[in-house]
Parts: sequence; structure tokens; C-alpha cells
Amino acid sequence: MLENIDLSLAIKHSEYEESMKILEIKLGELQRKTRKLKIPIIFVFEGWHASGMGEDINRFILPLDSRGYDFHTMNFACYGDELKPFLLHFWTLIPVRGKIAIFDRSWYSRAIVKHFMKEKSKYKLEKCLGKINCFERQLSDDGYLILKFFLHISKKEQEDRFKKIQTKGIPLIIDEYERKNETERDFIHEYNEYLPIVEKVLEKTDMPYAPWTIVEANDRNFSTLKIITTATQTIETYIKKVTSTLGQKTIKYLDREISKLPELSASVLDKLDLSQTISSKEYKKSKKLYQKKLETLQYELLKKKLHDYSI
Repeated sequence: MLENIDLSLAIKHSEYEESMKILEIKLGELQRKTRKLKIPIIFVFEGWHASGMGEDINRFILPLDSRGYDFHTMNFACYGDELKPFLLHFWTLIPVRGKIAIFDRSWYSRAIVKHFMKEKSKYKLEKCLGKINCFERQLSDDGYLILKFFLHISKKEQEDRFKKIQTKGIPLIIDEYERKNETERDFIHEYNEYLPIVEKVLEKTDMPYAPWTIVEANDRNFSTLKIITTATQTIETYIKKVTSTLGQKTIKYLDREISKLPELSASVLDKLDLSQTISSKEYKKSKKLYQKKLETLQYELLKKKLHDYSI
């Protein structure tokens, strides 16, 4: 899947700067709107090591009001974390309504480190991905907007960037990571080994309520522009969706001039069609059918322990 991505996509610096001037203002405005509407947003950033994720995130958050977002990075798992449910730590980092949470690596990196690198278990990894889908579905159902970005570069581009970093005398993050915890190396470093795993993660967790955006990151300006463009368009669409609810339509309706209001009926019952009839034969047949169906559904509820005696 990732091998078919066109990584030659690039943009001229002049076009980048011109577009960013517009998008930065737009992003700031959208942040204020989501805060006013109390829309919570989660940004997830994953990608290959040396894909420029840190720089892209930095460019992304510059137009934002720092009081309106929290920034999180994936930390080392301690002994206490191993005794707790996998997603408990991330539940505590979920933003309140009207605020933004930005994850520089997230539950996805932690899942691969825990279940594939340490335990060498593809089965446990897939099971964990199912839990992540439920986790994100719960958040989405509760009104959270989730945007996930994976920064993709070629293996050759990664090697070239490693060389440039080393020639400048800058220590690689993965070197420090390995020294602190040899059992939790940066899995993104092993490109060929982890390519099929990363593809599986992206495929299994690409859901309508939390889709992945693959970012072609060989060109840094292009990757930044794609992230911010996707973010602004998605947030704008979500705001329109939220403000088109029944409550919002009622507000817009009441804001109209009185002269433009339609005549209201005295009662909704006046519009009922009381001429509707059904034959006795059809009634008995339908009654028997639906009683049987209701009996089956009641048994299913009892079997799955979905009954509630308090009703």
C-alpha cells in the first residue's frame, strides 16, 4: 500500500509561503470557533523516523493559541503502566470540550512496541488494534473530531536524512532511546522489517470516524501544507455538520424576520390522516408475525444480558 504512494510530490517555496499565509489565519479562526462551539479535537501524528514529523508539528501549532491545546509525546512505559489496561494512560490525556490534544506518536506506536517488538505477537497486536478502534469510536460518538496523519518517506530518503543528521553531529533520538531502554527501540527505525506491520496498522484502523491521511513527506513544504490543508478543511466541514443540527436550525429559524415566518397550525394533530384502515385478515396475520418476532428479540436480549428490570 505505502509503496504505491507518489513521494515525488513537491511544491515551490513561493507557493508554499503564499498558501501558508492564508491557511495560518484560517486555522487560528477555526480554533476559536471550535472553542466557542465546545468541539474537542484530537490530532494524531505517526510516521517513519526522520520523516520530519517534529518540524511539521511545530509548523502546524505555530498559528494556534497555546492556551487552547495540549501537546503529548509517547513516553517510556513504566512498571505501573504494565499492570494497567493499555489505553488507560491515553484516556487521561483526552482533551476537555473546546480544547485540542496533539499527539507526537500515540497509542499506535505504543501498541507496536508492546505487542510486536517486545512480545513478538501479531495476534495480540491485531487484538489491540480492535480495542483502539473501539476507543476512537467511543470518542467520535461523544462528539470528538479525530484527525490522524502518517508521514511517509522512502527508505532511501530516510537513509539520506540520517547521514545529514550525523554529519552535523546531532545525536539521533533513537540512539538515546536505545540507551535508556534497550527493549523499546524506536520501531520506526527498522524500515523493511516494519513496513508490513505499519501497513497493517493503517489498514485495520482506517475508519470513517477516524480516517488516516497519508502525508507524502519527502518534500517538507509539501507535507506541512497537506497537513494544514487537510486539518482546516476537515474542521470546517465538521463545524458545518455540528451547526446544522436541529438545535442550530431552530436558532437560525428564529433569527428570521417575523414577516417571513410561515403560518403555524394550532395543533400537530390536525395534520394526521385519520382515514387509514386495515382489513381484519391482514391485521391478524401481521399481529401473529410481529408477536413472534418480538418474542425472539426478547429472548436475544435476555441471552445477551441486555435486559433492564428498572424500566
